[in-house]
Amino acid sequence: MSLIRSDVIIVGAGPAGCAAALHLAGQGYAVTLIERLALPQVKACGDALLPDALRALCRFGVEDALAAVSKTLDTLQITAPNGAEVELAVRSLSLKRPDLHALLHERLRVCGVDLWRGEVLEPIRSSDGQLCGVRCRRDGGLTEIFAPLVILASGARPETMQRFGLVDEGEAPTAVAIRAYYRDYDNPGDATLRIGCHPAIAPGFFWMCPLPERQYSIGCGHFLTASERPDQQYLLNRLEYLSRFYPASAKIVGQEDMIGTPCSSVLRTGLVNAKLYADGLLVTGEAAGSSSPLFGAGVGKALESGELAGIVAAEALANKRFDAIFLARYQERLNEKFHEVYAAQSKAQQWLDSSKYLNILISKASRQDKLRQKLESVLNEDLPLSKAVSFWTFFLP
Repeated sequence: MSLIRSDVIIVGAGPAGCAAALHLAGQGYAVTLIERLALPQVKACGDALLPDALRALCRFGVEDALAAVSKTLDTLQITAPNGAEVELAVRSLSLKRPDLHALLHERLRVCGVDLWRGEVLEPIRSSDGQLCGVRCRRDGGLTEIFAPLVILASGARPETMQRFGLVDEGEAPTAVAIRAYYRDYDNPGDATLRIGCHPAIAPGFFWMCPLPERQYSIGCGHFLTASERPDQQYLLNRLEYLSRFYPASAKIVGQEDMIGTPCSSVLRTGLVNAKLYADGLLVTGEAAGSSSPLFGAGVGKALESGELAGIVAAEALANKRFDAIFLARYQERLNEKFHEVYAAQSKAQQWLDSSKYLNILISKASRQDKLRQKLESVLNEDLPLSKAVSFWTFFLP
């Protein structure tokens, strides 16, 4: 068995784990970043980087590398259940999730972060019960890594958090998504991200996102009720039906070969169903439920929450304080940063789940400049959603 010592152990090399690692490395701390999946990871994702993600990526110094490999999108088209459409001026970039991970991992290498593949088997605790490291399986052997602080950025699946005693066995994700990649040679100039709201996937939506190299991410996401446990076949059926229902995607899936196989993932949204700190431990990203409870978008908030976990971890290291009382500031700051946003999104979802309300909102936005501009301001994050919800509900019966 091999032994490693570090300042911080981070479990999970997705956007949240990378953000925490990059912040800590920038402060001069030794970071060991562990990822159980093949690198770079594959995930069901819409592959559009919205304004919050772009700002965070710029803070980590990857804007030039991102611009070189991504595609610029300038329009968001939303289709209501009744077929009404509105086009919004919303700027974003698109990039396959594995390519985004590869970009972040290269940045980690440049910053000297130790990133390796392994599976965390269990926490290591001292004789007095204090968390002091993790035991991993790596390259067929066992490795013990010791550090005074562990950051879990292990995604929405609960197994790792259960090993650390943070969620119950019955805890479940709050959303599921599936996507497939297609190549299309006919529309190289397409710069429109398309969202379709349809009863077949409600509450949720279908997406079609143009990618670099004349490819598309085509997928759908569904928010779960307490009793739902949709299986892989259900998601595949929804994806196939919706892909052929919308004309823009039907042309592609009917004429072009799929690249690889569809990929499905679970999500946790709205900062629910997990304790975010304990003695020697912080939880961040989708493991903490950082994805949007309205849009399901995860990259931006994962980066922001991971960065905040890195900031609090650096403060803990500087003060040599790793107890839960000190680390509670992480959850307090997360609540300050995201509570109002997620509360407004949850409120908006309650009436946007209704086909009737969506039909009214999208139909009126297509005709009324003021309403359309409000939607654009929210999606570009120039206007807080909490200030817009009451404005939108003015237009609903």
